[in-house]
Amino acid sequence: MAYELKIGPNVSTTDYTDFRRPCTPAKLKAWWEAVKQNIPNYTNYNWHLVGGMANGGQHAKDADVVITPLSGEVYDASELADLQSILVSAVQLALDNKFFLDLKATPYLWDSPLGIDRDWFRYTCWDRITITIDGEEGEVKDIFKKNDCTVEKQGELDLWKITWTNDTGNTIFPFGSDDKAKTYTVASIGVEEWCNAN
Repeated sequence: MAYELKIGPNVSTTDYTDFRRPCTPAKLKAWWEAVKQNIPNYTNYNWHLVGGMANGGQHAKDADVVITPLSGEVYDASELADLQSILVSAVQLALDNKFFLDLKATPYLWDSPLGIDRDWFRYTCWDRITITIDGEEGEVKDIFKKNDCTVEKQGELDLWKITWTNDTGNTIFPFGSDDKAKTYTVASIGVEEWCNAN
């Protein structure tokens, strides 16, 4: 079966195996080694694992990774092209290791496993994910169909900033189900630290 995954205009791959195989610790560790070997400027940011894999999961449909600035909560406009390159390359390396990486650049990490309770934004390297199986569109994720947020393309880059203003003070988990987040005990762990422990 031909399987094509396109992430915005940036990344596409054809995979002749079952791409929906779960993400495992072994795949995640192989991906991280590939990042360190192939993305020389990966050390410009902090890399954190969140979600199910950070909380001891051995099989997941994807891996949730957040990168943050080394200091402060600001991304300078002059670094956005480099940020886009890092995001695209890291996502492609995950595809090469047969799993999908939900990778976002955010201003800060949240202290609670339940998620964020103040204004927040994320940068992502796609505006639309389309999965095509044997010529038929099987699954679509379109970030322009989000409630209570604004989406802004960053100049001429294939980089989008999604901003959410918390008017209620409620806590939300930005990487999936709020109900699932209630079962988590770890908000985040450094990817390097996690790899060394697993």
